[in-house]
Parts: sequence; C-alpha cells; structure tokens
Amino acid sequence: MDFHIDKTKKGMLSIRRKRLSQKMDEWLEQRQKEYNKTNLSFDDIQILEDTFNQLKRRTVYHTNSDGSFSTNDIRHRHHPYQGWTTGELYKFCRDNMIVCRWTQLKEVDKESYIRNLVKIHCDGNSEKRSDVKKKFNLLLKRGNDESKRLSKWGLSVIVEGVD
Repeated sequence: MDFHIDKTKKGMLSIRRKRLSQKMDEWLEQRQKEYNKTNLSFDDIQILEDTFNQLKRRTVYHTNSDGSFSTNDIRHRHHPYQGWTTGELYKFCRDNMIVCRWTQLKEVDKESYIRNLVKIHCDGNSEKRSDVKKKFNLLLKRGNDESKRLSKWGLSVIVEGVD
C-alpha cells in the first residue's frame, strides 16, 4: 500500500482547518486553567446559580415556621451573596472567570468565545461554518469594541475556500 497526501485544494483546506482547530484546542485548554479564580467548589457554584435564579426569576423561598429565612435564601443573613444585585453577581463572575448556567462563555471570556467559534468553523460542516460567519458579522455590527476587534480577528483566521 502506498501512502500519499491529498494535495487537492479541498484536501489542503481540510489540513489547514485541522491544524487551526488543534491550535484553538491547545489555546482553549490553557485558558481554561485561568477560570474560577476564587476556586469555588461545585456546591459553591450551585449556590451562585441558585442566587442568580432567585434574583432573575424573583424566586422567593418560604420562610421557616419561626419567620426566619432558610440558609439557601439570599435574604438569610449568612448567605454568601446576601444583599448583592444581579449586576454585582455578573461582575463577580466576569472578574473571576466563573462560567455557569447564568454566565456563559461569551459573557465571561469573549476571547475564548471567539476562539471556540473559530474551532467550530474548523470542525463543522458548511452549515456550521456559515453560522459562525453570521455570528462574527453580527458581533461586528452590534458588539462592543472588544467583540468587534475579536470578531474581526476571527474572520481573518478562519480558513475559507471550496465547500
């Protein structure tokens, strides 16, 4: 059996996309080590998510029979986020790079979000590649300065060609 390399235009695009995908994987893996700077445990993150749920959905726990608040209620005086606003919670998560149900990657770490989109473009079919380009272009039109800069970079590194 002879070994040969696919040197067609489509084959070369595939190789370039695979290499770019590997680079994005390596970068994202390194970056992930910077997340959760406060080293919150799984239970701590659950409390954080529950706090978001209480604030965003205006969920109210029933008071205990003696009129006191349960320990999971943000009104309890020993609750870790007692008195915090939704904005303060989001800022805390962004500052400490905490990704959870309420703080997605695109909110916490825009650069990782863009690099992840580049990876999706590399690994995806033509429909996924088209979706990624639409997201980049939408961010260029409506995003803040950081999103625009990163989207412009994303569009400059994706490998385009024959589909």
